Amino acid sequence: GRQHNKGRVLLLLNTTHRLKPMSDTSSFAKIEKVDGPVGGQFEVACFDAAYLQENHQIDANDSVWMEIQRRDKLFSLVLKHASKHGKGDLTSFTPKPETKEQSLVDRIVGLGSATKCVSLVFGLGVAEIEHIVDGKSYTLYAVHQRRGPVVGTNCGPAMWQTLVVLCKGKQNKQALTSFAEQLLKEDEEADDNEFHIFRWDVQDSYWDMTGSKVARSLDSVVLPAETKNKVVTDLDDFLTRDTYAWYTEHGIPYKRSYLFYGVPGGGKTSLLQALAGKYRRNLC
Repeated sequence: GRQHNKGRVLLLLNTTHRLKPMSDTSSFAKIEKVDGPVGGQFEVACFDAAYLQENHQIDANDSVWMEIQRRDKLFSLVLKHASKHGKGDLTSFTPKPETKEQSLVDRIVGLGSATKCVSLVFGLGVAEIEHIVDGKSYTLYAVHQRRGPVVGTNCGPAMWQTLVVLCKGKQNKQALTSFAEQLLKEDEEADDNEFHIFRWDVQDSYWDMTGSKVARSLDSVVLPAETKNKVVTDLDDFLTRDTYAWYTEHGIPYKRSYLFYGVPGGGKTSLLQALAGKYRRNLC
């Protein structure tokens, strides 16, 4: 509990009462005493070692792990991968509404419309993931957890939430690195023809990704070839290491701005979407 005393906040931990698994701060691994003007305890491990030892036979003293924060791109990639390939007693899932787009042929002939569907994303708990490095198989454990009191944030009430991926054996750090690199590579390959759309959330003051869209090709944009080539040539020249180095050397912000104008339906938005797909940029 918390007590306020003359402007100070005191955090009192009850180390004799065990809370539910994954929510017990007293059972987290390697809690160390520190001397100094502040004193007290702090954590140098980010998971419930006793729970993992008891239920999954994972010895924290002979394991290596990486902690992934919720804002990291890998956070959603690991959860998505665990949803499809995870093993073990997976019973907790989070529903994710999605829109299944029509094929190009269906849109052209007017058959049906986009349909709504729901996919289940791995929720709280532990998922076992098999990962192969140079022909050798490793078992990774994705620990999705949250704990602590509900606190106020810029985006409303929230709890501390994190994702930890462990591998048995302190010498197996390369398995974690390889796993993270594989997920990022697969994500890049899958998004070759997509771009994301962001909108500014006025209430919570952040850019919210509202969806993704399949990019059209530049050849499909009906505009004079001279107009398209002028923009593409300029961007190709701007998006080079030499140009970036020149801007940095002269202390100039490295950015490019274009103003498209014309009658409605003249191809402004279509050109922007095609450029976003070609250069793998997002739209706001």
